[in-house]
This record gives sequence, C-alpha cells and structure tokens, in this order.
Amino acid sequence: MSGSEEPNWLVSALVGAVIGVMLAPAGKAALYPVRRMKRHPMAGKWYSYHFSFMAGQPILRYGTITVRTGVRTRYAIQRTTSAAPFGADGRPTPPVLKYSGGSLTEEADHIIMVFTGISHRETLTYRFLSRIPSNSSVIPGVWAAYDHDLNPAAGTAIVSRDPLTDEEARRLLGAWVVGDEFALHLRRSPQ
Repeated sequence: MSGSEEPNWLVSALVGAVIGVMLAPAGKAALYPVRRMKRHPMAGKWYSYHFSFMAGQPILRYGTITVRTGVRTRYAIQRTTSAAPFGADGRPTPPVLKYSGGSLTEEADHIIMVFTGISHRETLTYRFLSRIPSNSSVIPGVWAAYDHDLNPAAGTAIVSRDPLTDEEARRLLGAWVVGDEFALHLRRSPQ
C-alpha cells in the first residue's frame, strides 16, 4: 500500500474527538424524558426560613427554593431570599438576594443544596435532614455562608411546602435545635 491511501492519523483523531464530544450531550438529552418521569420528592416549590444577622441584630430571612428536573444535571434548583421590612426603628431593610441555579445532592440521610449568588458574591450551603419517602411538609436543616455584616455565619433553617407566619417560622426554627456555646445540632423530631 502506498502512503497516500492510508488515512492521516491526525485527521482520524480529530474526527473521533469531535464525534465523542457530540455524543455526550446527545446521551444526556436522550435520557431527559426518562429523568423527567421520575419525580424527586423534593421537586416543586419550597418556602425557606432562617435567621441571619445585620448590624449585630438577628433578622428572620425567608425565600423560595424551586427544585425541578434538569437537562444537564439531575436536578435544577433556584433560590431567592428576602426579609420582612424592619419597623419604624430606623434599621435598614436587608436586600433581596438572588442565586444562580444550584445543585442538589443526597448524602446518607441528608439533602445538600449549594447556591451561588447572582446579586452578590456568596456561596450558600444548606444541609437538610432527608424526610424521604415521608415527604414531610416541614424539613429542618442548617445553612452556612456569611451574614449581612460579611462575617462567617451558620444557623438553623427550615423549608416548608406551605408559607409560614413569622411566629410559626420562629417557633419551628427553635424547636429543632440542640446547642451550647460552641456547637449546635438538629433533633430528629421537634421539641
């Protein structure tokens, strides 16, 4: 055989690489209908509640988390956080915080959500006790990020299928916590 009849190894390698790169997204797209039919118990809209600090004072923060089946990842989640305006005491109102699509993973009996800020520079991490398959309407957890004074912070959090009043949210946030001066952890059931 002469050298002109053999395929060029460089061209063959490039064509193979291009085909390989194109097959991976095609495979994910082909599996999308199958993933869509299997609904995760966390799927849907959740209302979230936690305390943060601003000017050294605790404030109740609330927001929404939406969990749905993703195209490029198994679950696509989005979050927005806001707070009730302060009273006439002159304290500033905390800003509404927006986050890009985050990730949801499961570890042991925990659900972990990680969000990256759009309106601000922050990575927010939640760790919730898994209530699957019971799909409890209120799920306790913890959050870790920084507070509005840009200090590292963490605290208890809850998500609920239905909106809660400020009083209900405050009561439930305290009902799940066991803590002392140096650490806290969540009870398996509220006290």
